[in-house]
Amino acid sequence: MLFGFQSGLEGGRRNFIKIAYNLLRAPIKTAGSIFSSGCGLRGYLVTDWKDNHPDFYRADLAEIFALAAQGKITPVIDRELPLEQAAEAHYLIGGGRNLGKIILCP
Repeated sequence: MLFGFQSGLEGGRRNFIKIAYNLLRAPIKTAGSIFSSGCGLRGYLVTDWKDNHPDFYRADLAEIFALAAQGKITPVIDRELPLEQAAEAHYLIGGGRNLGKIILCP
């Protein structure tokens, strides 16, 4: 799965060179390898799905949190910053300068 692909952005806009570079670095899974392992695959834009199919969106979100709580999936943490550096976190995310999540610590 691919969530939060912020590293493909630069200045708040898509940078197709960065997107291609990061896709090439991502682990490759084919549809056949996913389906033969008994797993499924669903892709969508979160904003569209949340607005147009809120029940499905909430169910998916609950499943993601359940999988994380069970340790079956783990987020990639880029860095942790103190809450006072929230502006820096937004700068990093907006410019696609992070690979993974940025955690703000109170």
